[in-house]
Amino acid sequence: MSIFHINRKTDYAVRVILSLARRPYGARLSARFIQEETQVPQAFLKRIIALLSQENLIESFPGPKGGLQLARLAEEITLRDIVEVMEGPVLLSDCLKEKEACPLAESCPVRNRWGGLQATIVKELAQTTMAQLASEAPLGA
Repeated sequence: MSIFHINRKTDYAVRVILSLARRPYGARLSARFIQEETQVPQAFLKRIIALLSQENLIESFPGPKGGLQLARLAEEITLRDIVEVMEGPVLLSDCLKEKEACPLAESCPVRNRWGGLQATIVKELAQTTMAQLASEAPLGA
């Protein structure tokens, strides 16, 4: 059991974005190429592509010269963007959602710690861009 767990779908979505981020901005890759490079199962890939497209993280172009590309620069896409698209807001405990969710919220030292941990996780996710990750995993690596 884990407190904070990135699910497989989110991990796959990061792989897809990273595959695109490792190329020059505007480069298009086929879904088949991305599937082979990332080892994301095809059934998952279609759903992930649809969601990432819907949320304007990637663009999909049909046809023989089509493919997938980033919707914005890799420097502008963070791990937080991807996590929140795939899983919703980072929330360590329900007590952080609303103070009214817990009758002890005003005096609870644990709530304060959960809030601090959550803020640290969100900050780290927001500061990690796909461009940074792409530079750590260049092509041919």
